[in-house]
Amino acid sequence: MKGKVKGIEEEWSKVKGIFQEVSEKTLGYKKSNERAEWISERRTLKLTDERREYKNRRRESAYMAKQHNYFSRMVKKNAKEDKEEFIRGIMQRGGKQQIQQ
Repeated sequence: MKGKVKGIEEEWSKVKGIFQEVSEKTLGYKKSNERAEWISERRTLKLTDERREYKNRRRESAYMAKQHNYFSRMVKKNAKEDKEEFIRGIMQRGGKQQIQQ
């Protein structure tokens, strides 16, 4: 029975490798760590790091859980503000380009 399982696992890893190789050639490779260009490093990313610290420790106490919830809300709020700011900047640049033409 172990021979069959080993054979199946080997076959699956071969098939999976082939799919991955062909996908990367056809579609290309995209880094998963890319962040949206509208996210502010000074606000949102710093809050995200703080939230991550509390996330790991939120089961230690109710205070840690409250802090994690607070930082989660703040990250969402600041991300929304960053996106609105980014869009406003695009609109202003777009408006100026239309006026110049």
